[in-house]
Amino acid sequence: MKTAIQIFLKQTRRSTKRLVLQLVLLLAVIAFFVVSLNLYSNSIQNLQTVEDTYTTIATAEFYGYVNEAGELVSPGNENCAGRHLLSLEDYDLSSLLSLDSVKRIDLRTRVGAYIPGQVFVRSLRDFVPSNVYDVPEEWLGLNETGNVIRFTLDSNQPVTIPLDPNSAPYCTLPLRIIETSNPLLHYPDTFSISVTNFDDADAEEIRRLNRSDCTDSITLYPDVEYAMAVSGGSVWTKDPETGIYTWLTDEPPYATLYSHHDGIGLRLPGFDYGKRYQASYSKSSGYSVRLPYSGEKTGPFPLQRYEDIKDDPTWAEYTQAAEYDAHAFNVTLTEDIALMAAWNQGAMYLNDGRIITEEEYKSGAKVCMVSAQMAEYQGWQVGDTLDMHLYTCNGFYDRTSVKTDNWLAVQNYLNTPTYLSDCGGFFEEDTYEIVGTFGQREFTDFGDTAEEVFYSPWNAIYIPANAAPNAPEGPIQPSLVTIELQNGTINEFKTAVEEMGLTDQAPGEYEIKFSYFDHGYSKIAGGLQEMNRNAKILLGLSAALLAVTMILTAFLFSRQHKHSAGILRMLGGNKKQTFTAILSCAAAVVAAGGIVGTILGGVLTQSAGASILGDAASTATVKLATGASPVLTALCGAGCIALFLLLTAIFTATYIGKEPRQLLPKDQA
Repeated sequence: MKTAIQIFLKQTRRSTKRLVLQLVLLLAVIAFFVVSLNLYSNSIQNLQTVEDTYTTIATAEFYGYVNEAGELVSPGNENCAGRHLLSLEDYDLSSLLSLDSVKRIDLRTRVGAYIPGQVFVRSLRDFVPSNVYDVPEEWLGLNETGNVIRFTLDSNQPVTIPLDPNSAPYCTLPLRIIETSNPLLHYPDTFSISVTNFDDADAEEIRRLNRSDCTDSITLYPDVEYAMAVSGGSVWTKDPETGIYTWLTDEPPYATLYSHHDGIGLRLPGFDYGKRYQASYSKSSGYSVRLPYSGEKTGPFPLQRYEDIKDDPTWAEYTQAAEYDAHAFNVTLTEDIALMAAWNQGAMYLNDGRIITEEEYKSGAKVCMVSAQMAEYQGWQVGDTLDMHLYTCNGFYDRTSVKTDNWLAVQNYLNTPTYLSDCGGFFEEDTYEIVGTFGQREFTDFGDTAEEVFYSPWNAIYIPANAAPNAPEGPIQPSLVTIELQNGTINEFKTAVEEMGLTDQAPGEYEIKFSYFDHGYSKIAGGLQEMNRNAKILLGLSAALLAVTMILTAFLFSRQHKHSAGILRMLGGNKKQTFTAILSCAAAVVAAGGIVGTILGGVLTQSAGASILGDAASTATVKLATGASPVLTALCGAGCIALFLLLTAIFTATYIGKEPRQLLPKDQA
């Protein structure tokens, strides 16, 4: 057998020019096919990569002509305050879901969360301008809004607090605290109290408190227990061993207890401020549309004798609500945090852990993500669980509801939900595992899109919407609605919404303005699709050339050894030995050309791929495949070698069964 193979190899080498030609042809067509196959594979892979990586979203801004109360009016109305960005209590978005270009709509809902044993903490350094006050690092701001304390005077003498607004703004109140709705807060022995904003409607409550007809001052007496709703605006530090927060009384200008709308302390839950989420602020116009304060006080008077209210179920209800407020956190229900414009455009990003998975969103898994900043302040880590009691709220501030040049202060200090007496209690109570934390960076590239679209509270906790199926519908705001589109269908969506008339505005109606973000998909997809088309053509051409070359080369190689096969058969060789010897010789030839061609094709793929991608690769935010796949290249080379051997075997089989003399030329038979 070995001798037979040597005979055929010697016969092959005898015609050097023919051998070189065969090797060059095999090398060239195999290299060409390897390059084209890798380029086509890369084009498919790159299209899938950008499809999986890039997300196209449309955001909606709602505009209308309104009066100063934020109510829709016609443009010519005498009370028209102009055209402003608004929030809607309800708007039917279902018509958009029927469009082929729309994948889904994420209409996020903000709710409150009562988390027992947790106090919402933020560093005062985050929202107190450094040019106003040099805040020590350990100073903290807590969510003490509405906290209720029960106390007696720590004095043998009564303390009188004038209600005359022209009197001294603060009075020192020595007291001994008996109970607080937030046991984690430790108050000092003296308060600085400001009493303002009382009116005639409060006269009866003041008489009851004083036990006299006096209404121009409040007098507190020793040995009498009082209950009071406490205001914020103070400075705290935390004892790392006990976890107790201590109130600093002698650190101006923040260590004062001050009044808001209803006198001493801040209002109790249920005090009617109106629906703040319907207000709007346009930074460009510098005008704030606010729903007016209704003047209706639905909560109890904020300072009471305890004996008057200890058995009052209304007071008990509001005290309980105050406890919830003291442990309140902002929760946003979402179908995908990555659909938020802030995340989509890089203003939010994964900091630690992982993002919530698609399966967890679908199944409603009890998981959540929190900001890295809040996790640091609260002492939370990935893997911790939060015992959250979710409730409906409409009393927290939003970027669109506060007109200020120092928005950072507002979003750090005021953006906490309020538990209202009529919110219906908790609609969901469960523990949620922190699976990841997100970071936030400043974002200023708004273009012609409203800044509110990118609003993301730093202190929000994000959970899957399906994890709280009983959540009520919330308002529709630019920061709360995202429409996910099929990649590459922005123009199709624009045409569809125009045909539906959604972007038109009739007098007294809302107008929707859509903005689009696709991570640059539209810039790169065209080039990748063109590469795919070219690679497909190139692959077809190389495959055809490979097939023709392989067939001709295998046929000629087989015929070249027909004479030698006849001689070997006459010398006693059998059909099997002869057939094996020819294929072995063919294998040696095709292996030499095939291996070199495969390697050459793999090397050429990198330069060819980079050249074809051109600008697409440089503008992409993901790494695109340009080189050869080792596995695909090896399989391609092996396939080409196998194809040549198969064709050679087929052509050889057509004559190997003949008699030896029939294989020789007629003049030698």
